[in-house]
Amino acid sequence: MSLQWGFAVRLLNFLILLAVFCPLFTAEEKAKRFVSEIVPPHKQRVGHLLPDVDMKIAGEQVKLSTYLESCEVLVIAIFDVDCPLSRKFGPSLMRLEAAYSKRGVQFLHLHHDLDRSEAEFQKAWQVRKLQGPVVRDAGARLQKALEAKTTTEIFVIDKKRTLHYRGAISDQYGIGVVRDKPSQTYVQDAIEAVLARRSLAIPQTNAPGCLLASASEPSTKPILREVTYHQHISRIMQKHCVQCHRPGSSAPFSLEHYKQVKRKAETISFALEEGIMPPWFASEKHGGPWLNEMKMSEEEKQTFEQWLAAGKKEGDPKDAPLPLTWSNEWEIGEPDLVLTSKRAVSIPAEGTIPYKFTSIEVDLPEDKWVAAVEVKTQAPQHMHHILAFVQDKNDQRSRAERRGSLNAVKGYFAGAVPGKNALIFPEGFAKRLPKSSRIHFQLHYTANGEAASDKVSIAFKFLDKAPKHEIKTNSASQIRLRIPPHAKNHVQRGIYTAKQDIAIISFNPHAHVRSTAFRYEVLYPNGKRETVLDIPQYDFNWQLDYKLVKPLVMPKNSQIVVSCRYDNSADNPNNPDPNVWVRFGDQTWDEMLIGYFDYYEVE
Repeated sequence: MSLQWGFAVRLLNFLILLAVFCPLFTAEEKAKRFVSEIVPPHKQRVGHLLPDVDMKIAGEQVKLSTYLESCEVLVIAIFDVDCPLSRKFGPSLMRLEAAYSKRGVQFLHLHHDLDRSEAEFQKAWQVRKLQGPVVRDAGARLQKALEAKTTTEIFVIDKKRTLHYRGAISDQYGIGVVRDKPSQTYVQDAIEAVLARRSLAIPQTNAPGCLLASASEPSTKPILREVTYHQHISRIMQKHCVQCHRPGSSAPFSLEHYKQVKRKAETISFALEEGIMPPWFASEKHGGPWLNEMKMSEEEKQTFEQWLAAGKKEGDPKDAPLPLTWSNEWEIGEPDLVLTSKRAVSIPAEGTIPYKFTSIEVDLPEDKWVAAVEVKTQAPQHMHHILAFVQDKNDQRSRAERRGSLNAVKGYFAGAVPGKNALIFPEGFAKRLPKSSRIHFQLHYTANGEAASDKVSIAFKFLDKAPKHEIKTNSASQIRLRIPPHAKNHVQRGIYTAKQDIAIISFNPHAHVRSTAFRYEVLYPNGKRETVLDIPQYDFNWQLDYKLVKPLVMPKNSQIVVSCRYDNSADNPNNPDPNVWVRFGDQTWDEMLIGYFDYYEVE
């Protein structure tokens, strides 16, 4: 009778959960929990060192660190008998176990329902046919250390106890959502990245499922009584800094090791306090969430300040994370085609450097679909940005339209900025490269006290067949700029009208040194107006992409309205000359208003 009553109570609780999906969340949070969605980077609880908790496996107590000694990657999956989504993902887990069992990847299944009898548990476990051992988590110690929230959550950990991924297995299932196959294989991608010691493209997602008891409890993350470099700071540096601050990259110094970070600690603290680093300028009030957001969380900033105030302790090197690996060749992997400019560009040691231009001819037997593209410079520490524009030689526009400043508006294909040279499109997406075309490069260098020379290269990886969606680049722009002398808050606008239904996947605002703010708005045919990207403090030094987690669908006849505010007064310290009328032009002392965006056409 008690067993039947217990089952009835659990069933009732679950039906209530499906009906209201947990009153612990707001209406907005409820909606997000029905499907797996990428968690914005500054809200991620990944990249930190997990506590070395005790686990009970096959009747024996073992520490997490001890268990990790026998594997390269550990995948911990929540095991729940009652949750329908947990059961649906069972075959996916079985396939992952089979695929990675011989590659040093081990799976643990965390059984949180300790009220079940051993017989009930064994019966449910045998039905699931999973190979990895089960953790009977008495006291929910492991569950609390992971801060697990739902019954479908997966955790990917390396052998140094660094948590690299948490979230859904894939996007195949959600509450009321069933796909024939997943379009995102989050856990598989995370395992591959950790095995290769690369940073993850998607470190955290929501994991739709039944809520665990600890989801309603306060965070059990231990208070950091002693912050050390090897335990805590090194992982923050890996997560936010070493993409640029490493040998051969664009940053002026490295932050890969203790002595490097200790030496620059006060500088790092200043950059964090002033919002200089990591560079990110989108307002939280409008638009997003952003896939590539680079903000550091307040908790991470406080951890760094605590470390600095306590004397910058190194700690035990045994606690250090595994080092990331970086390709000395191409980030996109082995390219199918590499093109390099023939003429070297000279870069002076000092002074203002005008934009420079070079071109490369493309001669292919047929049009190609580009799955990934990367622009590389031989002088990364001089690079401000490089823009690549593709001109089809069969383009019927007039010669005047295809040359000079208008190239900055038409034909944008790829680019390079500090820390980001590669563009890898999601599966099913690609850009078209005409078989007979010319690639024009706009090269912006900055002097750093040493003269140099540079040849720019561009590499492509191609698809074997046409993609599901062709990615195109367009812009809302204004080339008839006239900014009066001494104008402090001069606003200009540009408009793009959609000729059919489109889905926008990213924005790239472009202006020069007099620009102080930049905004994208969408005006829908029904009259609704929406701010989709707001940059209240535009910084010409950072030509950033803002990649949406979810595409923004715009029906036909919608308009993208971009507006840019300019300060042409003497109060602007970057202003080359406040006494002149400023017009559209390539050079830094000219101005631009180009609201680039990548999109695909909605069928």
